[in-house]
Amino acid sequence: MAKQVKESNERDEGRLKPLCARIDLVSGVLDSVGVSSTAEGDNDGDAGVTTGAISEKTTNGPPPELLSKHMMKSKADALVIDLLDHTALGMGLLRAVDHAAEHLLVPDARVVPGNVKIIAQLVQMKLDPLVSGFDLSAMDQYRWHPGDERVDLDATSTNYATLSDPFVVVDIDLNARVRKVQQRTHPGTPEGTDEEAIGEQADQIWELDDIMCVRTTASGHWNAIVFWFELSSSFHPSGAVLSSHMDTMESSTTISSLSWGQAIQYVGDRSLDVGEDVSLRVQQDASQIVFMADPPNHRMHHALVPRWHYDMILDVERNQAYDKAIKKAVEAKKAAYPDRPIHCIDMGAGSGLLSMMAARAGADYTYAAEMNSHMCDVAEECTISNGFLDRILVLDRDVRRMDVLRKPDGTAPELQRPVDLAVFEVFDSGLIGEGVLHVLAAAKSKLLMPDASLVPCRAEVFAQPIQMRVNTVLGDIDVQQTNRWRWRADYEGVELGRKKNMHAWMPLADPAKVFSFDFADVQKCAEDSRNLL
Repeated sequence: MAKQVKESNERDEGRLKPLCARIDLVSGVLDSVGVSSTAEGDNDGDAGVTTGAISEKTTNGPPPELLSKHMMKSKADALVIDLLDHTALGMGLLRAVDHAAEHLLVPDARVVPGNVKIIAQLVQMKLDPLVSGFDLSAMDQYRWHPGDERVDLDATSTNYATLSDPFVVVDIDLNARVRKVQQRTHPGTPEGTDEEAIGEQADQIWELDDIMCVRTTASGHWNAIVFWFELSSSFHPSGAVLSSHMDTMESSTTISSLSWGQAIQYVGDRSLDVGEDVSLRVQQDASQIVFMADPPNHRMHHALVPRWHYDMILDVERNQAYDKAIKKAVEAKKAAYPDRPIHCIDMGAGSGLLSMMAARAGADYTYAAEMNSHMCDVAEECTISNGFLDRILVLDRDVRRMDVLRKPDGTAPELQRPVDLAVFEVFDSGLIGEGVLHVLAAAKSKLLMPDASLVPCRAEVFAQPIQMRVNTVLGDIDVQQTNRWRWRADYEGVELGRKKNMHAWMPLADPAKVFSFDFADVQKCAEDSRNLL
C-alpha cells in the first residue's frame, strides 16, 4: 500500500514530488529491519547487519537480495510511530521503540509522539433495572472478559456511569525510553553498558507495579475500569494533545480521535459510596496494562456474554417492536384456539427476552432454544428470576436438530408437540447471514404447526450505492491508492450514522428495496436470495 501511495504522489509536480524522492520503503516487520553495515555511522564497527532478527552472518539465512529489502541505509534521527490500539500498548508500541532505539536510531534521536499518557476511570457498567419490564440483572454477572476489550464510550448506546474522576495511570516518555535503552545497550553512550542493570531488567516482569488510591465521586456498583490514552509531542507548534476519548483531561488544545476507541477491563463487582477511597493495583509491561482491585474482588468465571449482546438488549425500538408483534400474535392464536394451550418456540433465545415477552403475552408454554451453552445459563437465570420457571424451558439445542418425535437412537423429543408460534431474532446486518433461512426451514418441517405464526413474518432488504473512499489527507497528500484495499468478499456491518463515519461516505442514489422475504414461504425465500447473489 505504501509503495502505491508514494508512487502516486511522485507523479504530482507539486511540493510532494521532491519529498517522496527522499523516502525509502523498507519491507519487513520492524524487528527484522536493520541498518547496512556499510552505512555511515555504523553501529560500533560490527560486521554484518545490525538487527535483532536477521544477520548476513547467518549461513542459512535469507539470500542477500531479500536481506536488502530489510535494510536501512543509515540510522535515523527520528522515529515516527503509530502502532497504537485501543489500549495504546497492545500492538507492540514499546517493543518497537525499544528495538528501534537499540538498532535503528542515532544517539539522542527523537520519537513522535514523545509521550503516551494512559488515563483511567472507575465505572459502573450495568443494565438498566428493567429492560422491557423484565429484570435482566442476572446478565451483569456474565459481563466479563479475560483481558481487555474495545468499547466506544462516546456512543449513545454505551450504558455506563462514572464513579470517579479520570486519573493518570502512567505517563510514558518515549524519548527518555530511547535514551535509556541506548545507554543500556551501547558502550559508546555516556553511561555505557551496565550488565547488572540488564540482568535486573530481564528478571523484572512488570515495568510498573503500583497501588493507586482513587476517590469515588459517585455511589454505585463498581465493576469495570475504562481507560484511554493521550499523545503529545514537544515539537507540535501549539502543544496540541491527541486523545482517544472525547472526555479528556486536557485543555481546549486537545484533539479527539474517534478511530481507536477506548478499552475496558472488568474487575468484579463492589458497592461503593461517594467519597470512598479505592485501592487499585496497576501493572504494566511492554505490551499490556492490567488493573485489579486491591484486594481482588474477582470471582471464578465459567461463562461470558459478548458485549454486543448488551447493546442489542438496550435497543429500545427493537424491543418495543418485538413486544408489540408477539403480543398481537399470541392474542390471535388464543382467539383462534380458545380451548388449546398455546405453545411457542424462541429460536436463538439468547438472554430469553423474547421468550419472556411471549409468556407475558399469554403463551402457555415456551421453548427457549439456544445453541450457546453460556447463553443458556444466562437465559435460565433471567427467566427463573422473572417468575417463568413453569412456563419457559431453556434448551441447549440447535433448532435444526430438534424434533417432536422420538429419535432413532431412542432419545426423547425436545418438544411435546408442534408449536403454534415461533419468535426469532437470528439476523445480521445483511439479514440472512446468521442462517435464519436454514433455521426456519428446519423448524417448519419438524417443529411448527401448519398454521403457526411467525414473529417476524416478513423482512425487506434495502440497498443504496454510496461512495466510501479517501482521496487526500492534510490537504494535498494523495492517498487514493489505499482505496484498492477497501473490499470484502461478502459484506461487513457498518453504522453509517455514527459520528466517525458521518463524513466518510456520500450517497450516490436513493435507497431502493432489492428484495422481500415472506418467512412463511422459506423455499421461495431461499430461491430469492440465490437469485440476488
